[in-house]
Amino acid sequence: MSNLLQSFKQTLKNWYIPMIIGICLILFGIYLFTIPLKTYSAIAFLFALSFLVSGILSSIFALRNRQAINGWGWYLIDGIFSLIIGVYLLAYPKFTMEILPFVIGFMLMFKSILLVGFSFDLKDLRISNWTNTLIVGVLGVILSILLLTQPVFTSLSLVLITSCSFILIGIGSVSLSLSLRKIKKISSYLSEDDVRKIRNMQQEIDQIIDIVKHDRM
Repeated sequence: MSNLLQSFKQTLKNWYIPMIIGICLILFGIYLFTIPLKTYSAIAFLFALSFLVSGILSSIFALRNRQAINGWGWYLIDGIFSLIIGVYLLAYPKFTMEILPFVIGFMLMFKSILLVGFSFDLKDLRISNWTNTLIVGVLGVILSILLLTQPVFTSLSLVLITSCSFILIGIGSVSLSLSLRKIKKISSYLSEDDVRKIRNMQQEIDQIIDIVKHDRM
């Protein structure tokens, strides 16, 4: 059985939430490209708002799909993490350009690792665009490393990398949403008998894997 999705076991709910998050983050990333460098550290409220909205929606999505998604707790952690960042930025709005890249870097790395894991689950489910999700996830990990090692960059480079990070997170969320929509459509075509057969087949596969592992020990 897939590590992320309990394949066709429950109907996915609110598949569009990651798309809403993604579109908002893409727009915010594009906006960052347009602001003067000196304004970068003066828009704490917008940074906080983006994290708060993302955190609330991600938490709702995770809780609504706790029966349909295996490992839904990681998505809840992602939402709570974003909420904490948003609250922190509201409480301490006078953050510096030295702090923000680390905050965004850790968030981007966590989300990117989730996307990489999800892409392999899509591969197991024979979803054709799993490579797109994998590429976005890998690029996200690379960008997050750049942000976490940001002292080697100029201030202008930091702004560009931060903007690209928000856009990349947004693209990943949109890609995730489209994949979930496809899975939801596939599951809607299956009858209860089909679901029962798939579940029995998954159990048999799990049993065979356990036997093979036992024989190799």
